[in-house]
Amino acid sequence: MEVNSITTDQVPPSIVDESKNVDHDDYFDSFPPGYRFCPTDGELVVHYLEKKVQEKKLPRNRIMDVEFYKYDPENLAEKYKSCGEKEWYFFTPRDRKYPNGSRPNRGADSGSGFWKATGADRPVKHNGVEVGQRKALVYYRGKPPKGEKTDWIMHEYRLNDHPQYKRNVVGMRLDECVLCRIYKKANKSVKTETADDDHSLPGHHEETNEEHLGVDCDKDNVDHDPTMYTNTYGDYMLQPYQHGLPQIPPYSNNVAFGN
Repeated sequence: MEVNSITTDQVPPSIVDESKNVDHDDYFDSFPPGYRFCPTDGELVVHYLEKKVQEKKLPRNRIMDVEFYKYDPENLAEKYKSCGEKEWYFFTPRDRKYPNGSRPNRGADSGSGFWKATGADRPVKHNGVEVGQRKALVYYRGKPPKGEKTDWIMHEYRLNDHPQYKRNVVGMRLDECVLCRIYKKANKSVKTETADDDHSLPGHHEETNEEHLGVDCDKDNVDHDPTMYTNTYGDYMLQPYQHGLPQIPPYSNNVAFGN
């Protein structure tokens, strides 16, 4: 059976400069039917974010270059429908909130909204090695410290601090590039969950179904159990069959045939 592979010759168009008339729909329409972009946290950092910062060629992906923190996530999701179904990925620089400070500015320039962190950074591992950090945030409309909480969730991925990743960082720029994954949390009528309970957000080791609303694929943030296996075909993640099924005995035929 002939299998069509996905090449890595094409990279998504950059739309950081909004004045450029780039038809990015053509790029995303080139993906085959059934394609799902659902890398793990470790894969996002190693194969996409790190290569982006190092200016290396990226595998085919659905990650857009946008000044992410300037915009309302609802508007981004609407504008870039072709980039995702229920979740969206963005490369973006990160600026300082104050000169000479290390606190990032995650508020829109217009003051229409801001991202609020829900906890400390959590390590991202790939093949047992820590490769970056992930932070979970919720979007609020309005001006800090008050605002109207929305259902938009963002996971912000960044590389561990290293001089080679800070070579072009000057002035108010804090990070040359981070990777953001956003999705909208579904409204659920769960008695144990309250509207203002930020602790209900998915965590690093205790992910809930809300973590996987975008696509039905494995996004475990910890390394896979070595007893498990994962089939990888290009950029597709093929789900393994259930682990622990009884082994099928070797085939044998005890019927004797004459000459």
